[in-house]
Amino acid sequence: MALLIFGLLLWCGTHFVPALAPRLKSAVMTRVGTNGYKGLFALTVFAGLACIIFGWRSTTPQLFYVLPLGFRHIGYLLILIAFIIIGAAHYPSRIKRAIPHPMLTGVALWAFTHLLLNGDSRSMVLFGTLLVWSILEILLISRRDGKVTTPASPPWKVEFVGLFISLLIFLALAFFHRYFTGIPIINL
Repeated sequence: MALLIFGLLLWCGTHFVPALAPRLKSAVMTRVGTNGYKGLFALTVFAGLACIIFGWRSTTPQLFYVLPLGFRHIGYLLILIAFIIIGAAHYPSRIKRAIPHPMLTGVALWAFTHLLLNGDSRSMVLFGTLLVWSILEILLISRRDGKVTTPASPPWKVEFVGLFISLLIFLALAFFHRYFTGIPIINL
């Protein structure tokens, strides 16, 4: 569990720097340049992600609750919606017009749904932390940046391509879920 918690601290701490420690960000950028800062940021985030994955896999979970099986399908639908919202952050979309921070909102929905579906200790630590982190990030970024400019509505073709790509990523991650979490979702 310690490796999982360490990975979450790396992930959250790194992501909080721009909103909570802008002077630190500026000092690092002055020292190593913009690309150097981006590289250090990415390296730290990926190190945190690796620690989260290995920490998750090496932790023996303690079960607290189990939802009835019927809730799984609702959970999968909510996670698909989360992926669509996350995907909308990467292209002009109508979702972006309605949701100011689609990436973080999608992560919050994804984490909340995983909390509902997984009633064990390591899930509560991982998804509870990511849920709180994503909500705090939304609040901090909104406070720092003020009102977000609403983008223009894109052509429907762009919207449908974005939805299709989000669906493909959802299906790929559902298929490969067993390899990075040890928990199969799709049994073939």
